[in-house]
Amino acid sequence: MTTTGSSGTSRRGSASRSASKGSAGKGSAARRGAGKRPTGQPRSRSAGARVSTGSSAGAGRDAATLKKAARREQRRVRRLEGHRRRKARRSFFWRHRRPLYVLGVLVVAGVIGLAAVLSRVQLPDAAALEQTSYICGAEVDAGCAHGNEIASLQAGINRELVSFPQVPPVVVQAVLSAEDRDYFRHSGIDPFGIARALVRDIQSRGGLQGGSTITQQYVKNAFLTQERTLSRKLREAVLAVKLDRARTKEEILTAYLNTIYFGRGAYGVQAASNAYFGQGIEFVGIEYETPEKSPIGLAKAAYLAGLIRSPETADVYFDPEEAEFRRDSVLLGMVEEGYITVEQMTLAQAVPMRVVDDRARGYVQPRLESADGTTIYYHHAGAEYFVDAVRQWLVDSFGAQQVFSGGLRVYTTLDRDLQNAAYATIYGRPETVGPPVDGVLDEEGDPAGSLVAIDQTGQVKALVGGKDFSVSQVNLATGQAGGGSGRQPGSTFKPFALAAAVEDGLSPLSTFPAPNEVIFAGANDGADWNVSGGASSSGKYNLIDAMAQSSNTVYAQLMLREGAAKVVELARSMGVTAELPAVPALVLGSGEVSVLDMATAYSTFANRGSFVAPTLVTRVEDSSGNVVWRAPDYDPQRILEIETADAVTSALTKVIDEGTGNQAKLPIQAAGKTGTTEDYRDAWFVGYTCRDAGMLTAAVWMGYPGTDGQPVTSMVNLHGVEKVGGGTFPAQIWARFMTEATKDTAACTLPTSTRFPGERVDVQGVEEVKGTIPAGAFRTTTTAPPSTTTSAAPSTTTTAAPAGSTTTTTTGSGSGSGAGSGNGDGNGDGNGDVTTTSTEVTATSLAPTGTTSVPPTSAP
Repeated sequence: MTTTGSSGTSRRGSASRSASKGSAGKGSAARRGAGKRPTGQPRSRSAGARVSTGSSAGAGRDAATLKKAARREQRRVRRLEGHRRRKARRSFFWRHRRPLYVLGVLVVAGVIGLAAVLSRVQLPDAAALEQTSYICGAEVDAGCAHGNEIASLQAGINRELVSFPQVPPVVVQAVLSAEDRDYFRHSGIDPFGIARALVRDIQSRGGLQGGSTITQQYVKNAFLTQERTLSRKLREAVLAVKLDRARTKEEILTAYLNTIYFGRGAYGVQAASNAYFGQGIEFVGIEYETPEKSPIGLAKAAYLAGLIRSPETADVYFDPEEAEFRRDSVLLGMVEEGYITVEQMTLAQAVPMRVVDDRARGYVQPRLESADGTTIYYHHAGAEYFVDAVRQWLVDSFGAQQVFSGGLRVYTTLDRDLQNAAYATIYGRPETVGPPVDGVLDEEGDPAGSLVAIDQTGQVKALVGGKDFSVSQVNLATGQAGGGSGRQPGSTFKPFALAAAVEDGLSPLSTFPAPNEVIFAGANDGADWNVSGGASSSGKYNLIDAMAQSSNTVYAQLMLREGAAKVVELARSMGVTAELPAVPALVLGSGEVSVLDMATAYSTFANRGSFVAPTLVTRVEDSSGNVVWRAPDYDPQRILEIETADAVTSALTKVIDEGTGNQAKLPIQAAGKTGTTEDYRDAWFVGYTCRDAGMLTAAVWMGYPGTDGQPVTSMVNLHGVEKVGGGTFPAQIWARFMTEATKDTAACTLPTSTRFPGERVDVQGVEEVKGTIPAGAFRTTTTAPPSTTTSAAPSTTTTAAPAGSTTTTTTGSGSGSGAGSGNGDGNGDGNGDVTTTSTEVTATSLAPTGTTSVPPTSAP
């Protein structure tokens, strides 16, 4: 029994040692567990005795049981050890529970305080976005925007607002794939999106997607600064949540698409599409919906979305590889979001990334640099001068801020066909622009030319202010308003003296002596006024014939009879805005006027005595389409009696039919007047005719612009013409332009008269005008003209001379009966310095070449 007991004790000890060996080094808890009865060990000592005294089979079973018990004990010990460790950890927090409690209270208080502070942050009103203003021609009567404009005005920010329906869905999908894929699912901020973007950056898996939401990006651009601080980020998050609650997703996305910068000075998706593709954003959607162009539309949408992160480096103009990578990354994101298929992505990736003018070979347009905030899209026809005049008027009327950043839509009067014809007639048209046209002044070193055409409602339909705006910004058509000083009008001022006389009751059939030269002592502000040119073989001219032959001596007498002040007043009321000297020499063209002034004044004759102020603009709309200015309704002001205007028209038709303006003849009836100034420095033709759309008046000037401090060069020996006067090249330019402008007009009958109003007088001698000048202050000399069959005695002008000097105005004769002393042009309309010989000059007629209008230039 002793042995058995010892044996049982020994087995228990062995089991304990076995358990202890399995948990060696595991502490006092393991040692305490070793002394306990293992689970499953026999409770009675007799059982143990049977183990030692029984059969070998029983011993084997007992040993297996002990092994199982040992393993169970080991597992229990490990559980106890894990429990001890967890208890030890709890005990760390328990030991530091007080400081941790204080820290927790402070954190909670801080969060509550921060929330309280941020909750007071108010959602500010977004500042008004600067927008590009657009100027359109007369062919656009609504919807002036990029693509149909002739020019745009901007203050460094090119932007055109669009509504959400205007943005094609494919563009929206591309932007969401690149910037915020969960935009329509989150509430302004997206923690999961931030984490996802971080993982993608770490894994470098490609695909462009930012951590900030579109709402946060808009908040940063519209309300906050670009500083990188925690407070700014917190404020951004709070405002994003508030904005998300205050506005719809579509409203926020639209504001975002109108705000963000895309490079090339373009702000907003519409301006970006115009800057990169030369077309509005709606056309991107149209291309995407067109099967054969769908890859191009998709590529464009992805390209725009790829620009948002890095507008300059992603511009294909600077880095084609980077641009292609970003575009393709957006396309990949669109596939992942299920917007497009892999096949669509592949086709879009094959679209070339090139910058070329030809859209068939590449869809990104060249960068278009603008100067002074003005970009011209209508080239090759001198439209820059028209645009500059409109810009000046806009700034004067609305202020620079509104003009360059207010998104105005400006509808103008410019007729592209007439503008093309006017410019091509003067300067020619190169083959690269359209059917080539030889201009009258298209050779190197030729004088400059200017033309203004006005219709019967006062709308300026064409305005050529110079040849090349990049070389000279002086607008020769608008005089002082265009940076110049105006030019002397020559004999084109004689119709104003005739109109004043008829209004005064004098019949245009009244006759005056027509000597070759007359000197009015003291008549020119105390100086002698020597007038030459315009002699008649019969010794007399009535006022209509004197107009046709541009007789200076006759109209000098008429000017003295009527008085210079009266003629000045009448010219101003008819549209001449320049300051005019009230001197008798004004009738021969002293003073300086603009081409626009002369066209306006002659249109009063064309309108049978009714004045209409000229206008370049018909209406102006704000960015929302509201009309903020409209041209006054057609309301002609009666300046001349109808009979007076018709009498002047009768005289001016004879200028073209029988007089100095015969090179201005048209297939239809027309009226006009030549003008040439001293030393052939200026040459004019101003006239009018009718067309199906109503009366059209055009004024043409040519001359060398001159430089400060230097005399203006005389126009001599030009294209085979010895001395250039109004009856030569200006008349030809006018005729070619008017022929093109009236090509669809079958016939035209101007309102002329056969029975004229007023008293018909027959002035027998020059002395009869002495009542208007000091007694004895005139002398006359008459030279018998040669006997010829046709007459053409031209006119001229002079400026006032200092008191005590003698001012001489001479007019040479062309081929014809109205010979006179001095210089003359080919049609007898010229003047120059005094000479004692008669000069006969024949002008070389430049046969007009057919002028074909250039199709409107498409926007780049």
